[in-house]
Amino acid sequence: MPSSSTLATLLARNATYATTHTPIPTNTQIKTSSTPAYKTLIISCTDGRISPDKFLDIQTPHEFLIHRNSGGRAKPALPNLLALDDLVTIETVLVIGHTDCGARTFDEEMIRATLKQRASGYEDVVASLEFGRIAGSVEDSVKEDVKFIKESPLVRDGLKDSIFGLVFDIKTGVLERVA
Repeated sequence: MPSSSTLATLLARNATYATTHTPIPTNTQIKTSSTPAYKTLIISCTDGRISPDKFLDIQTPHEFLIHRNSGGRAKPALPNLLALDDLVTIETVLVIGHTDCGARTFDEEMIRATLKQRASGYEDVVASLEFGRIAGSVEDSVKEDVKFIKESPLVRDGLKDSIFGLVFDIKTGVLERVA
């Protein structure tokens, strides 16, 4: 939970933003318009430096859905992908990793040890958790994640040919297809 001073700062920023906010179309308005809605799901990292809406120059936000998690990993995103596909019929999935990803430095055993101390009696739950660690290169991680989604029997066959993997270079701003 953020400290109250951080929360106060964020709420103050929001108050400033709200003075110039343009209302966002409701889901009902989007569904009844002729504009394509929510046809691409982007799976990306939670890292605040990485903003797919910026580096993809997304001008129509309701065309895209963005799922963010540590490392931009596919496994924790799969339930959301399945639910969203059932709701709006996703046409394309982009798994986007990035250079200098902090998930490459995760020590999952250290995290588990901390959690076991914090929540004794929940060792089985802690042991089953995955934290999104990237063990090798970001490129290999993205390729593994694309393969994971494509091989899932839960993913619609019609979607499997439209799942792509990319890596965003934080220094150059270039997005490169790797899968």
